[in-house]
Amino acid sequence: MCASNNYWNQSVFGNGWLSDPTHFSFPSGSSLTLTLNDRDATGAPCDPVTTNCSAQSFASAEYKTFCYHGYGTYTATITPPQQPSSGTVTGFFTYTDGNDGTVGANNTAWHDEIDIELLGRAPQPGDSAAFGSCAGTPLIVQANYFVKGVGNHEKAFCLPFGTYTYSFAWTAGSIVWSFSDSNGSHVLHQVDCMTTPCPTQPGRVFMNLWANTTGDAWVGPFTYNGPWSAVFANVSAP
Repeated sequence: MCASNNYWNQSVFGNGWLSDPTHFSFPSGSSLTLTLNDRDATGAPCDPVTTNCSAQSFASAEYKTFCYHGYGTYTATITPPQQPSSGTVTGFFTYTDGNDGTVGANNTAWHDEIDIELLGRAPQPGDSAAFGSCAGTPLIVQANYFVKGVGNHEKAFCLPFGTYTYSFAWTAGSIVWSFSDSNGSHVLHQVDCMTTPCPTQPGRVFMNLWANTTGDAWVGPFTYNGPWSAVFANVSAP
């Protein structure tokens, strides 16, 4: 795997990606900690004018695989940032796009993606309370995917705030998102790929923590009161 040290997909991410130990580390030797703050690698404030944080006011970290992964089960135990952390997203996902040099059938580049996203925002109308009350400050967990650049498949669920093991099982026939707690495994969401288009393109596996400063409703308004950290452990991919 490698750490991102560049700035891409500028319409979404409100932070630069830095590959220094301040923003990503392996404190236990097996778990990965990503930190979002307003400082560069030297501890100096991020300054969009001097571009020390890739022309952004905030900095964070992202890890991704060199190789590409297809059908199979993807798993990670994730501890999200403490709340309140509105406007932040902790992501565990597959991603491929023409921007990273991959191509699909007939040499046509496309954007395929399968996501588990932990959102720092407050509950919103439409969030499912099937796994926990949406009152107060629950953890918002979102399942999402893109097929040849087409998204808008978000499904968000309220869980009691905490650390869970998340997975998505991706086959030619379905995608099934799940989480596990002390009571076992629970299916969050599933898609029948025999009746609706699903991703087919192998992608890199990503883990990141990022700020959305565009005000997108699905993420919630961003107000910095960090630093924030997310921890990933027991990561596996096919």
